[in-house]
Amino acid sequence: MREILADNIRRINKSLDFSHIVEQRGMFSYTGLTKEQVVKMRENHSVYAIETGRICVAALNSKNVNRVASAISEVY
Repeated sequence: MREILADNIRRINKSLDFSHIVEQRGMFSYTGLTKEQVVKMRENHSVYAIETGRICVAALNSKNVNRVASAISEVY
């Protein structure tokens, strides 16, 4: 899921590099999003992350990973 998320973000916006997500391990990942970006993502896309930009990678699946990638790409 980490690779799919990073690849989809890159596909949507070629200037964004989220390969750091692939290198991280565990159930959570730091996206690098700011508090303002997280709030915008939550309000505009109903995609949730904590205000430090950390997301639950364990919650990603084939049905929602594209939506999350789109939301991150839009707010970044």
